[in-house]
Amino acid sequence: CGRPCHGRLRRLRRLCRLDHIDSPITVTAAVTDDAGNTATSSNSPSFTLDTTADAGAALTLSAFDATGGVSSSNVSVSLTGIDSDIASGTITLTDGDGHTATYNLTAADIAAGHVTVGSGAFAGFAGLDHIDSPITVTAAVTDDAGNTATSSNSPSFTLDTTADAGAALTLSAFDATGGVSSS
Repeated sequence: CGRPCHGRLRRLRRLCRLDHIDSPITVTAAVTDDAGNTATSSNSPSFTLDTTADAGAALTLSAFDATGGVSSSNVSVSLTGIDSDIASGTITLTDGDGHTATYNLTAADIAAGHVTVGSGAFAGFAGLDHIDSPITVTAAVTDDAGNTATSSNSPSFTLDTTADAGAALTLSAFDATGGVSSS
């Protein structure tokens, strides 16, 4: 049928041919005994078959990035397009060395449909490389039916918590023989 049918769905041979994107499915049953008598179910229950997270392309990230980098206190990451049937989600920051920091969406974030968080909201933020390190931002969500989706984009910013002058910053003072007068 072109669509994979796994686990219990294999027992219902034609289920994989049905529309799997939030489609209502009505269930009926009929049985025939050895004498050829047929009986049908007295009711026809239905359910919604949900195989995709509704977030899709609407799930979008943004991250503040300034020329020269962003200090820890100025980190600002926003996620929009959070659908109301999302059960859980995570925003992840990843540095160039593979270290990560995570923020788990709250019920309030999901209800609002968006969230903006700073560095203090991310578990593991202190473990990221803080010296002119590019940080990539990603997000993943799971809906009530267990389907997952990721953000349509992965912005980045440069985390910069050190002064760039370092050893190149030198001082000099005039020193005359016999001293320098204040006038």
